[in-house]
Amino acid sequence: MPVVISDGWEEAWLLPEDAAELRGLEALMAPWNPAGREAIPVDWL
Repeated sequence: MPVVISDGWEEAWLLPEDAAELRGLEALMAPWNPAGREAIPVDWL
């Protein structure tokens, strides 16, 4: 399943952590309001 990781959280997401530290990343998987996001077409990259 794809996951959208906000800027600055990439390293924290990929690090091996214990259960308590993983719970801190749980907010990244919570529902979010897409109104503040911008979709960038792939051909712009």
